[in-house]
Amino acid sequence: MPEPDFCQLTHQGTTRAMACNANRRLAVFTAILTACLLIHSAGVRADTFRPASFVGGVSAIEGVIKLPEFGGEHVMTVSCYGIVNPSGEMSSQYCHTPTGSGIIGDAIYKLGNKITLTPALKNDKAVTVWIPFTVTFIQKNGQRSLKIYPYHSRRDVAFEPLGSGYSAPQWLPRKHDWSRGCRTRKIVAWLSMKVTEQGIPRNVKKLKKIHPGYCASPIIRYVRNSKFIPAFAHGVP
Repeated sequence: MPEPDFCQLTHQGTTRAMACNANRRLAVFTAILTACLLIHSAGVRADTFRPASFVGGVSAIEGVIKLPEFGGEHVMTVSCYGIVNPSGEMSSQYCHTPTGSGIIGDAIYKLGNKITLTPALKNDKAVTVWIPFTVTFIQKNGQRSLKIYPYHSRRDVAFEPLGSGYSAPQWLPRKHDWSRGCRTRKIVAWLSMKVTEQGIPRNVKKLKKIHPGYCASPIIRYVRNSKFIPAFAHGVP
């Protein structure tokens, strides 16, 4: 004989009737909450990314940058940034050129659209990104090596190539709103941060004092509200 439905036993007392009604309300609430969670999880989609990359990998600029002949042994490293548009062309390069590497720096500024990149993607759509890259030149025993890597090392350590398959976070530029609180449109700010797998910057901090000082807060706020293509290692963010 099947067990009697608790909600049908209201004739045994008011207490059971009240418990039955509460039980029904709880069941309805649970069903609604479950349905809402299912709808929410179905509607939220994590962003997907692909970083911009140099066609030809680390050897992409061999044969593109022409350097004059000079003797001796040389090791030069130049840290640069550039804007890569959705068609894969690079523009607006900026290089921090240390002493002794001016020849390479001058040549990099002439890259323009001579170098080809695979454009960055966000949710399968090509986007503009601001990418860091490092160029190394080694001349030793009569041999030359010119390589390009889509990442930098820390400013306080020597550059050590990781090889191919790696890329640093790439900034998704947006309209400058920091200039509202900073009465200049051109400024260099050295910042450190961590970028999550979903391209969100965390722990944004100044590495050097920002001049003028009143620009620091709006710039840091601007970066905190920015989005990035995350760092990748062999296809994995």
